[in-house]
Amino acid sequence: MNQYRMGRLLGEGAFGEVREAVDDKDDKYAIKCLSRSFLKKKRQFEKQGRRMKVRTALDDVQREIAIMKKVRHNNLVSLVEVIDDEENDMLFMVLEYIPGGQVMYWKNSNKTYLSKDGDLFSESQAKKMAGDILKGMSYLHTQQIIHRDLKPENILFGVDGSCKLADFGIAQKLEQEGSISRMQGTHQFMAPEMISNDKYDGFLLDVWAFGVCLHAFILGRVPFWADSVDELFTAITDDPVDLPPSVSPDLSSLLLKILEKDPQKRKSLEQLLADPWFELGDVKKPDTLEVTEQDLMEALTPIKLDFAQTVNLAIKMKKWKNNALSNAALARSEKPIAPNKYVETVEEFKKEVEESSKVEESRKVEEPSKVEFVATPKTEQITPKREGNLRRKKNSRCVIF
Repeated sequence: MNQYRMGRLLGEGAFGEVREAVDDKDDKYAIKCLSRSFLKKKRQFEKQGRRMKVRTALDDVQREIAIMKKVRHNNLVSLVEVIDDEENDMLFMVLEYIPGGQVMYWKNSNKTYLSKDGDLFSESQAKKMAGDILKGMSYLHTQQIIHRDLKPENILFGVDGSCKLADFGIAQKLEQEGSISRMQGTHQFMAPEMISNDKYDGFLLDVWAFGVCLHAFILGRVPFWADSVDELFTAITDDPVDLPPSVSPDLSSLLLKILEKDPQKRKSLEQLLADPWFELGDVKKPDTLEVTEQDLMEALTPIKLDFAQTVNLAIKMKKWKNNALSNAALARSEKPIAPNKYVETVEEFKKEVEESSKVEESRKVEEPSKVEFVATPKTEQITPKREGNLRRKKNSRCVIF
């Protein structure tokens, strides 16, 4: 695909997967493969004069990609380019490759987060990590962008040990007022106002999720947990944050101010940057990015393939789309493809796909897997389609008519 050769699977989601790739200079990248048709299904109505206009997520993606291509910060994973394969209904996001992996992994057996070494972080380690995250958040918020899905799985260790924010799949560029109404994100990291209000300050949602991450770094767990979504939402809105005596008084006081249920009383990002606990000193406010018409025109790079490569990619896209229909199947599709192995013929590629399918079938028999860590808690991200249903479950809290 263009100058990139696909390699091993790095991760997966409901609508695509991320694979390691190398270019013709053998530089490594991570390529996220997304379905265009899914983006087209995400629609919203907006009023233009006296008319209502339907806008899809695909209409917005060109501007958002143009912005992310210009975003350059030490604490953010960089977007290199986006390759548009309209014929096969796919978008390929070429991202900076981060070898350090996630800062923590979810252990589902006892509902805890642990580092790659199976440990928790000390307060001094968490302080450095939190400072990096705050600087990345500050850069995004200056550009009117909120992440919306801050969690340990989306925070990676760079080569130098610094933390980088990743996965901007549901990130949103806000209007100047900063108010949003869509309910999206991972349940355990949602702020109370997302559950009980129709509109909320998008920037303060990121602050709350940051507090949940900091809580997980030092304690290995999220502050609120329940077996059902209803019970979890009740805990988030009603239950107090319980911190053990092992947390220092200074950090305990800070966490309670970040995890303040009333957004009007919650610490803002600006206040956190100036808080002495993080020892960040004077953080310079980033410049605001401007996106030109030329940036928009160059946001998507057309795919360049010869005939054999086009056939190969079509077969692979069909396989990826079928896998995307089932998270369980997607989660087991882990057969690596060596970075230097490139399929030259359709017959060779078909043979590889058949072998991969046999491996996947054998794994179904061998389940459950012996892998100790799983990438994410067994929760789901809320999409606009489910937003109304989830809110209706909170009968006494919020009813949408």
